Amino acid sequence: MLIHNLIKQTEEQIALNRPFVIYSDFGEKDLNCLFQKNQKTYITENYTESGFVLAPFSSKKNSTYLIPDSHSNFYNYEFDSVLNIKNNIASEETDFKTHNILVNKAIDTILNTELEKVVVARDLKIKCTKIDTIKLFLSIINKYPEAYNFCWFHPNTGFWLGATPEPLISLHGNNIKTISLAGTKIKNENINTKWDKKNHEEQEIVTSYIKHTLEPHLDSYSVTGPKTIQAGNLLHLQTTLKGKLKSRSCVLSKLITILHPTPAVCGFPKNLALEFIDKYESIDRKYYSGFLGKINYYSTFDVKDSNLVVNLRCMHIEHDIITLFAGGGITNKSCPEKEWKETVLKIQTLKSLI
Repeated sequence: MLIHNLIKQTEEQIALNRPFVIYSDFGEKDLNCLFQKNQKTYITENYTESGFVLAPFSSKKNSTYLIPDSHSNFYNYEFDSVLNIKNNIASEETDFKTHNILVNKAIDTILNTELEKVVVARDLKIKCTKIDTIKLFLSIINKYPEAYNFCWFHPNTGFWLGATPEPLISLHGNNIKTISLAGTKIKNENINTKWDKKNHEEQEIVTSYIKHTLEPHLDSYSVTGPKTIQAGNLLHLQTTLKGKLKSRSCVLSKLITILHPTPAVCGFPKNLALEFIDKYESIDRKYYSGFLGKINYYSTFDVKDSNLVVNLRCMHIEHDIITLFAGGGITNKSCPEKEWKETVLKIQTLKSLI
């Protein structure tokens, strides 16, 4: 099917106020589409359904929405267009001072408590006189084909678009795969760049957490990395864990509870990091640094596939406002000015296409 058919179909879906999601897996341009056939709102808490979910950073503040397979039409489109679309930006709102105060507060807390790392986030609001959401999404796919790209629409959430570099959980039967991703620097000519102690320590915190929380639930596992990966114009450190689940009772909902939010988007220890974020972070993350993806009910290890990713390098579109998000892991070796620059680089990933 051609892209112009997809654009027409999404326009009809929006006019009917029906949820839909379009997504492409890592390194693929073919688009998978799930178009809900009604206007009903579906919420999931136990992930005992099959469909596509959008989950928040904090389940205390926002619901996890589901587009169910059983009430949707599935389509696959071949990506066949190269689009460069620019919206008319009316204004931007950002605040270096507020973020700088937050980072300094995080460093001070780490130095004086048992908190080892906390991820603090900020946003950038852009007012546009015209937003062509679907064509903007297609521009994202064209620019970042190596990422997991998605365009989600729901009347209760508005649009969420993204090009995330980070898987959360991939399941195939009792085989599980997850990664730890932490550390950021701008790409230069040499992808085999050297990383400083701060970035290595930050990445090790995430890797150690994932390994130790999953280990009791695995028959066997292997860990590879860390290695440098490229995501757009940025480089990150990535470690991969693969294993076999040993219990038929270790269902998807339990794995999500164990892993989300990881220290890559929250911090460590998790409870102290969450307390800091709730108390001091000035923005509502909503679905930024939550997760999304395709689920299939996992009551047993019968061969089923589920694939969830972390909602990073994303934007929220509602009415004429585009909100971009970025965060950074703060440790006792962080420099506030460098942390600000890191968020600028992350936000620029999608801002450059607006």
